[in-house]
Amino acid sequence: MAQDSSFPNTSPSALPEKSVDLSESLDELVRDIGVLLENPPEATHFLSRLDHLVDRLAFVMRSDIDGVLFVLFQRAQYDTTNYSPAHAVTCAVIARLCARELRMRQSEAGCLVGAALTMNIAMTSLQNELALQTTPLTQEQRKLIQSHAVRGRLQLAALGITNELWLDTVSSHHEVVDPLQGSAMEQPSIYLPRILGLIDRYAAGLTPRSSRTALTAMQFAEGVHNANSPGYDAAAAALVKAVGICPPGTYVRLVNDEIAVVLRRGPRANQPLVANVVASSGSAATRSRLIDTARPEFMVNGSVLAVDLDIVQPDYNKLSRLLPKT
Repeated sequence: MAQDSSFPNTSPSALPEKSVDLSESLDELVRDIGVLLENPPEATHFLSRLDHLVDRLAFVMRSDIDGVLFVLFQRAQYDTTNYSPAHAVTCAVIARLCARELRMRQSEAGCLVGAALTMNIAMTSLQNELALQTTPLTQEQRKLIQSHAVRGRLQLAALGITNELWLDTVSSHHEVVDPLQGSAMEQPSIYLPRILGLIDRYAAGLTPRSSRTALTAMQFAEGVHNANSPGYDAAAAALVKAVGICPPGTYVRLVNDEIAVVLRRGPRANQPLVANVVASSGSAATRSRLIDTARPEFMVNGSVLAVDLDIVQPDYNKLSRLLPKT
């Protein structure tokens, strides 16, 4: 990415088409993005390295998007190390899905994904620390958090990002918090910050903290899933539709009292393919099976937090063998 105008062109041409170990690939991406954001090199190298990371992310997403969501949402529930870059990757993945859902122009989609990856560049180290911090925020930390979006814009501009929409989206992603009405969804300078802010809060909310419990994806969806909800707008609806009410990697309770982990988004937002992990008796399932929640006897009856389950963390590589071959 010698110039950021080429950012939307994220089709990797030099990456080998081979099977991908999702956990390993995403761990490497999180590590490399963390290094880039914590210690940005000079501008030319920053742009080219960021471009390469975007290509790698697009490649991994093409291999198995539901698997990518599974690994990222599982990580959010169980692992808070390297939180800032992991959050950036999660937000970038959701941003790309939202862009597709809203049929964004390629240039706008590129800006949204770029902003998702880089919005916290001015507080990467601090964000990693806060994810593990058990004490209240200090006054200095509050100041750094409040100013990070504007400082991030300045830092990105100094590193060679010249696209004003990208920079504006970074600096404004905490400002456009109310649902958008009418023609506002036709103005990229307004709806991109709104979408990115929603994605940011959504991904952060699903991650537990020492100071609060995590939200479930269903709790978020309840506030924006229909047009009569106070938080509803096209941006919020697109996010829920993109990842599902029950996204891969999260846990659900079925009407038969089994608890299952979501493997695939279904044809409807509330009808995912899942694998049982806890039997109706309350004991860990001895052998998982694939369940289609579109069937009435296996309908989703609610969300469950990972912290409330006494089970071994599911292995996606093993569970994915239950899925039908495509």
